[in-house]
Amino acid sequence: MAKMSAGDTVVAVKDIGGLLREHIPKGSKGVVTKASWGEYKVLFTIERWHGDKKVEVRVEPDEVA
Repeated sequence: MAKMSAGDTVVAVKDIGGLLREHIPKGSKGVVTKASWGEYKVLFTIERWHGDKKVEVRVEPDEVA
């Protein structure tokens, strides 16, 4: 996604995460919470069998659509 604004709904197009960010599975849906100066944060809802979990992480534009 080239340009994001706060409030936009996005989907992870690949697995996101690693050592410094919590794991976000491909296909997870989220809402952009911060979009300024090339820094983007998204609040994802991670679906789990025992209840959904909300996680806010920094993303790169090529990680979401």
